[in-house]
Amino acid sequence: MATTTKMSDTEMILAHNPSIGFIATLIAFITPFISAVLPIVQLLVAVVGLIIGLLTVEAKWKERQLNKKKKTPKAKYEN
Repeated sequence: MATTTKMSDTEMILAHNPSIGFIATLIAFITPFISAVLPIVQLLVAVVGLIIGLLTVEAKWKERQLNKKKKTPKAKYEN
């Protein structure tokens, strides 16, 4: 798993475009209510949508952690 100092390309894309994760999660939520879709496909869409949603949340969290590290002022040790 990537540390907070290095994010993968997928995490960077999801961090900068959280709408991708939101749309995937929304589609995954709506799919089981559509009776024309096969149950196996419904399950796959739900699992993939959940994974993308979780990756998006993780990517945004990592991005905020990196931004906090960059904004944190360093202590000055002058005597």
